[in-house]
Amino acid sequence: MTRSLPFLMILLPSLCFSQEQDKSIWFPEKKYTDHSRISFGYIRSRSLPFNHSLSAYAPLPQTCPDSLSDQEWLLAYYTQTIQQAYRENHLDRAFLTDSIANQQIREFEAPSSAYRLFTTRTRRSDKIKYLRYTISKGIPILIGFDRKPSDERLVGQSTWDGTGSEDVFQMLIIGYDSPTASFQLVGTEDDQWGDQGYIWMTYRDLLAQAKEILCLRNPIKAKRPQNTARLSRPINLQIGVTIQQLEQGEDKAGQLKQQSVHFDYEQQSYQLYGQSPARVDDRYQIQLQIPKGRCTYLFVAHPDGSTTPAWMLEYNPRDTIITLPPVSYYQFPDAGTHYFFILNSYQVIPRWRRYVDRYEYDDRQVDAQNKLYRAFQDYLLPSGKITYPEENMQLHTKANQAEASYVLPLIIQWPIQE
Repeated sequence: MTRSLPFLMILLPSLCFSQEQDKSIWFPEKKYTDHSRISFGYIRSRSLPFNHSLSAYAPLPQTCPDSLSDQEWLLAYYTQTIQQAYRENHLDRAFLTDSIANQQIREFEAPSSAYRLFTTRTRRSDKIKYLRYTISKGIPILIGFDRKPSDERLVGQSTWDGTGSEDVFQMLIIGYDSPTASFQLVGTEDDQWGDQGYIWMTYRDLLAQAKEILCLRNPIKAKRPQNTARLSRPINLQIGVTIQQLEQGEDKAGQLKQQSVHFDYEQQSYQLYGQSPARVDDRYQIQLQIPKGRCTYLFVAHPDGSTTPAWMLEYNPRDTIITLPPVSYYQFPDAGTHYFFILNSYQVIPRWRRYVDRYEYDDRQVDAQNKLYRAFQDYLLPSGKITYPEENMQLHTKANQAEASYVLPLIIQWPIQE
């Protein structure tokens, strides 16, 4: 008996620790080990996407309201909304935020079961592989920590190492990136937190800090997205533009005056006109009125044929008025016709800068406007589906979700004299 006492003294703390670990962060009435473990079988890492994110199927990041707990917010607003949006192939995040997410919150019921992706005995490489596989199947992953960062610490930050004060902290894994060996997470804060509502965590830090990892659907049985929603539901694209010129003189102390435009049918673009022509030393500002959930890109094309990707805004969480440039004015260094190309889309244009870079090393001579047309028309711009109002620059049109690459272009000519 006395010889077994040292063994018992070692065993008892480990038993207490394992019972503490078995408590479920997500479902307090259940133990973590009670949830079914998925048997994945053999998965080739090379067959998985190099990187993948479900952010396009997520509602726009918003702070959890006082009427809901953090757990309910993550489960209803994010987890179940993302799963439904992925199954039905909804990509319009403004629609997801206003419709599907609100419906999930109103009809929310706590799930009765969940799935464990692995155990503590699973090899680290397999854990990463199972997490990537689940995300690639359109299923977000619930993750619980016992450390919580301060709200101020991660404002405007893009990464988190898992450190913080002792407290239960729940998040959702919605993406991964193999080159940086990182997972993308979303929490209960708005777009001011982290990197526009998201945060990245390395594979190593996440597996070291996570206390519970679950998903609500079995990725082995996950079906491919349906196409019916994208083929049937029209979406609205709209954008408003105002141009202002800084007037200077003895009796004009730097006042901004709105400029008039007229529509050029031949060029299919707007052109500034006024009592006097625009000159090299004139200063301008542009105001863009952009509805929430849209992605907007601005390009500037110059007479020498060069084109500059100047600015972008992707998935703004609310209706927004943007002044460009925000603290200065546009001035044109050379005389000639300059063009502003404003593209508005309901989803991200991948690698948007490269569409222009494609023609940087083209041997054929092209002017700036034709270069932009060539860069986008084959990939992004619809033909014969856009009508431009003649008297104003409040553009709007309807598109179908079946055209995933559809964008609305607005072109402004800027004839500049010496």
